[in-house]
Amino acid sequence: MGASFVIDLFGAIQRERKSAVASLTAARAEAETVRLAWLAELLSSYSDARYYQEVLALTRDTINTRKETVDITRGQYEAGAATEYEVAEAQALLSTARAALPQYAALFDANVYAIATLLNEPAARIMTQMQKGAAQLPTLRGLRSGIPADLLRNRPDVRSAEANLAAAVAVTALTSDTLRAGISPVLLAEMHA
Repeated sequence: MGASFVIDLFGAIQRERKSAVASLTAARAEAETVRLAWLAELLSSYSDARYYQEVLALTRDTINTRKETVDITRGQYEAGAATEYEVAEAQALLSTARAALPQYAALFDANVYAIATLLNEPAARIMTQMQKGAAQLPTLRGLRSGIPADLLRNRPDVRSAEANLAAAVAVTALTSDTLRAGISPVLLAEMHA
């Protein structure tokens, strides 16, 4: 076994190491940013799907109520207590509620398909689970936001930018020290190759 020593006269190796560590930190933060964006999209699709599921249920209830209103208004019309206009208005309200139903169903389906895509799961299985119904996501209350600077530091995209800056500073310092020491960049590149 042999041992070798490297003399780091100008701190080049230490700066390269700092640059590599900062680049690795930036890559991890960027991966966290992607994960956070994926999670946000998944939660948004889930919340929207549950919302449209509730809207569908309410619209179906509205349709049933509007049917009853049409029947009552027709009965009143036949008894002379309502006008043709009131019957037509009740029928128009029923038609409007019926017309909205396919749109809400399509929006529910679209969000369920988005969930299936994000989870890389078969859409039929996700659709079956989602059609069972569940409560809308609860609203978190009482959360304290903290100090704005700390909130920014917790964002992975900000951590990535800071790490990229640290890597660039280390590379710049390495290049600057190398030039001041009189070592040409070509020689430096050959030394590291």
